[in-house]
Amino acid sequence: MVFLLPAFLVNDVGMGDPFFCKYLCPQGVLEGAIPLSLTSFGIRAALGSLFTWKFSLLLAVIVLSIVFYRPFCKWLCPLGTFYALFNRVSLFQMKVDKNKCVSCGKCARACKMDVDVTKTPKDQFTADELKLLQGEAEKIRDIEDKLTMLEEKYPDIAQESIDGDMSVPAGSDMTTPPDDGSMQKFPAFEGKDLDGNTVKSSELFSKNAVTVVNFWFTTCNPCVGELSELDALNKKLAEKGGALIGVNTFTLDGDEAAISEAKNVLAKKGATYQNVYFASDGEAGKFTTNIFAYPTTYVVDRNGNIVGDPIVGAITEKKQAEELQAQIDKALSADMG
Repeated sequence: MVFLLPAFLVNDVGMGDPFFCKYLCPQGVLEGAIPLSLTSFGIRAALGSLFTWKFSLLLAVIVLSIVFYRPFCKWLCPLGTFYALFNRVSLFQMKVDKNKCVSCGKCARACKMDVDVTKTPKDQFTADELKLLQGEAEKIRDIEDKLTMLEEKYPDIAQESIDGDMSVPAGSDMTTPPDDGSMQKFPAFEGKDLDGNTVKSSELFSKNAVTVVNFWFTTCNPCVGELSELDALNKKLAEKGGALIGVNTFTLDGDEAAISEAKNVLAKKGATYQNVYFASDGEAGKFTTNIFAYPTTYVVDRNGNIVGDPIVGAITEKKQAEELQAQIDKALSADMG
């Protein structure tokens, strides 16, 4: 409709109609026909079947826009397709650091135009690059086959590997205790809970014999699956002078839409314990960005020290539940001593 029809369906003097604008794009009706017809009886009287068709399309786009994000731009408008032809020579491009990307899906969820930046079309690689990638992929496949054979031969060792501690990137000190024998401090923060009340880490930790801090996000199935258990744990902790708080990573910096969504999810799961957020560029925010698996849970004592290693995975699993309880007991025992 943009190129072929105007080029080949022409009138006697060799001119083709702008078919896309004339028959499909509702912008002219919205910005031209409707305003003009409201002010001129003559124009209203001249409106015919083409206006009815375009007005119907406009209504359809409006209705679809309630359900989908920018449906006209996604599915009908050819402008984005035309611009895409120049992506390879664009001065501004998205690049993915494969060494840091954990394929958590946050980018795709954040992009309302359904772009998955972790996927790169093959035609963006040269023949030599594709050959190299295919060769390395074969090596990885061979390693995976050998690992599968080992897992089948030694299932106990394989399970220990699966249940092992979270790996931490080299040079990172965010999730491992220091080597000098002292305990690592949970990063200080001053933020708010989901109801807008101010929360300071110093006051939060000092008033509790133990504080369990659970990091989660709204579209993480294991995270949402343990919310009820976390709420029950919070009630048990309250009896011993402790508390549990949640940190939904989508709500950092006070994202209102994310806060509303988090509150809805918590309400559906019957979770009433406090959830907090803080600035992403602060000490606690940087700590959060260095968490690579969800859910992850920390136990913090009254002095703000992290007790033991992070609990990686949902506490609905036996190993995680036992490990978490052991750290809670350790913190409570030290507080009583």
